[in-house]
Amino acid sequence: MDRAGPDLFGFLDGAQSAESVPIKAGRPALTGAEWKEQAVRGQRLRAFVLVLLSLLAAGVFAVVARQSWTTSSADVRLVQDERARVAYLRPLSHLVGALTEAQSAAIAETSATVEEVKAETAWDLRVSETCGETEPPSALELEQIRRLDPEGFWTGARE
Repeated sequence: MDRAGPDLFGFLDGAQSAESVPIKAGRPALTGAEWKEQAVRGQRLRAFVLVLLSLLAAGVFAVVARQSWTTSSADVRLVQDERARVAYLRPLSHLVGALTEAQSAAIAETSATVEEVKAETAWDLRVSETCGETEPPSALELEQIRRLDPEGFWTGARE
């Protein structure tokens, strides 16, 4: 009676006969062939359940893989869009540099003319008819600026 595994319904390949199996109320006793047929049905049912569970696991894996792929694609598009925005800002940095130099020249008591600023600008610069030179700060304004920015971080290093 050495077996590789347990019998599905308590039989050891005919070691027990159908007569020795207790009969449950209302059920007729099964013959050995009927028991084997029922065992085969049980094996088929287990195989069917295993296939269904495998298909369910494969479906879950497919949904997770698709979501991951979609999320990755969206992230790639976001990075590409950000790179395009940064490329758009590069020319503006040159303009800001030119305007900063013009402002620094104005602060350093050398003025930039409207023509000099227009020469550094890539588009038609509109200038007000009332455009004029900014008055230098008064002694009180300079005192307050130096008090608020003693290290010259915002106003430039003092000589």
